[in-house]
Amino acid sequence: MSELFEQRRREPLLQEVYYEQSVNFKEKNLADPEIDAMLTDLSIDSARRKRTSWRRAYKSLELLIQRYSGGAPLADLEAYAARAFAQFQRHYAAFSDAKLKLWEPDAYQYVMWLLSLAVLLGLKEWVPTIATWISTDPEDGQDVLVSRLFGRLGVSLPGESLIHEKPYADLLRAT
Repeated sequence: MSELFEQRRREPLLQEVYYEQSVNFKEKNLADPEIDAMLTDLSIDSARRKRTSWRRAYKSLELLIQRYSGGAPLADLEAYAARAFAQFQRHYAAFSDAKLKLWEPDAYQYVMWLLSLAVLLGLKEWVPTIATWISTDPEDGQDVLVSRLFGRLGVSLPGESLIHEKPYADLLRAT
């Protein structure tokens, strides 16, 4: 492991060789023109296109998080964030029935990541758009922490109770 990587990484357990392999794999996958073509090919089953579209969106977010963990300067991450947000926006525009349901732990975590990265990287203009990707149907979950965090950024979302107590109760108390 190079000394430079060791010094700049934000994740102390991250090993450079695996970091580089994973980043290169994700970059190659996100630049695959066959996948781009598939996403717009209406002759392909809608469910398959939806799964592929979602995979493209969350892989772009994973790449952004990975580059952050690897110690990339925040200014360099803005382009990766713009790509990730654009991928999510493309996905939700193409599949308007798809929404992040806060009762799902993974969806909740995606919301937290997206919101946190938008704030961290100074891309607060994305916050209202991110909010549109969250279901407001009471059966899909409405969360007080998500409501407060978005509310502090000028976006109103419903929520009176904390859905995921164990991992987020301390954060809710901190707000």
